[in-house]
Amino acid sequence: GVAELCKIPGLIKLKLLALKSITDKSCEQLASVSRLQLLDLTVCTQITDIGVAVLARALTLSSLTLSGLRNITDASVVTCS
Repeated sequence: GVAELCKIPGLIKLKLLALKSITDKSCEQLASVSRLQLLDLTVCTQITDIGVAVLARALTLSSLTLSGLRNITDASVVTCS
């Protein structure tokens, strides 16, 4: 699962596409990866504004792709800007 991915030393890029198992809790785990710079969660439809807010606070992320998420609102756009 995501917890195991987060333990990979030197993880800087990660694409998890169209996975229903990726949730707001997964976002919390991913945000804690100290070197992660690029994260693509396209069509991971279980993510909500809560997960996006957590990811927006991840200081090392320089690229975050969230295309095709159905459970986020305009609040996520404000959080990320």
